[in-house]
Amino acid sequence: MTTIRIIHADGGPPPECPECKEILDAATATEEGTVPSPGDWSVCCECGAILCYMDDLRMRLAEDTDLASTDDETRELLTRVQRDIRFRKN
Repeated sequence: MTTIRIIHADGGPPPECPECKEILDAATATEEGTVPSPGDWSVCCECGAILCYMDDLRMRLAEDTDLASTDDETRELLTRVQRDIRFRKN
């Protein structure tokens, strides 16, 4: 896994989780050498919210329709990571 810092070219503030407002200024990819792109998935490491990257690489909460439209393997990975984060926090 590779972790990268997320810095906006416009000098704006780092992205934050829309659920808990945690600053999310880094991303860890499940595949070596990849970086976040619009439409990619993420999970907040603080609250476990499942997120989608927008065009400006800020994140929005994933909706049920987003999850329903992805493949089973990805959906299962996202929900497993979410569950693990929430279990660790409690």
